[in-house]
Amino acid sequence: MAWQLAAALAATTLLQMYSKNKENDSEQSMLHAKEELKLAEIDEIMARKKANIQQLNEEAKDFLGKQRTTAASSGTDVGSGSNLLLYEDTAYRLASQISRQREEASYLKGVLMKEITGLQGAAYRKKKSTQLSQVGTLFKGGISTVQAYNAGADSDSGADADSGADAGG
Repeated sequence: MAWQLAAALAATTLLQMYSKNKENDSEQSMLHAKEELKLAEIDEIMARKKANIQQLNEEAKDFLGKQRTTAASSGTDVGSGSNLLLYEDTAYRLASQISRQREEASYLKGVLMKEITGLQGAAYRKKKSTQLSQVGTLFKGGISTVQAYNAGADSDSGADADSGADAGG
């Protein structure tokens, strides 16, 4: 009887460890999926910002071209005086907008990368926690199994001694 109880406890311990391992695998998969989503979000943001910058560059070329055409059609020297100041001012404003787009993209990428690092850290800590928990479950199960076996063996030997005394006396 003792070995049967010990075997049941050992099986229960193994099932607990298996269950904990599957739970950990599920959480690891979830964290990995979140990480993948963040990476996709970074790619999408960077592509959007790149498109915005290209559009700003095209708008800048068009606008500066229109300014020059307007100035030339009015008969003023396109490459001198107030026209040059206007072109420089326009170019500066457009360059500032492009710079803001790049800074914003860089900032958002940094924020998302920190989130990814946090997810990776959480996954690592969860994995280590599960491993330690499994070791504890194994020791606890092992101790319970030995105790159950010893308790059953003691009661079996006591039953044998009692039956021997009854038979002899």
